[in-house]
Amino acid sequence: MQVKVAGADVSSNIVREITSQPFVSTLRSSDNIFNDKIPCCGQSMAEMYELLFEPLQKGHHTISVEVTRVPLQPSQPVEHDLAKWDINVV
Repeated sequence: MQVKVAGADVSSNIVREITSQPFVSTLRSSDNIFNDKIPCCGQSMAEMYELLFEPLQKGHHTISVEVTRVPLQPSQPVEHDLAKWDINVV
């Protein structure tokens, strides 16, 4: 996993990674932004990462996260997730 804040790699500041136990997820038609077939979705798991760093200075900052996870079984796909936040600190 790689995390960048304003272009600087802060991946070493990840203090905790949590993976949930499997659970059954459901999707209501009002939450269906991907137009999945209802009822949906079945077995799921969640992951959470906690990242601590110094308070950001005033101004614009970009926080980006890139996660690449190799599957345990060769028949499963490689996960490659990207997220990006643009924030202004006043």
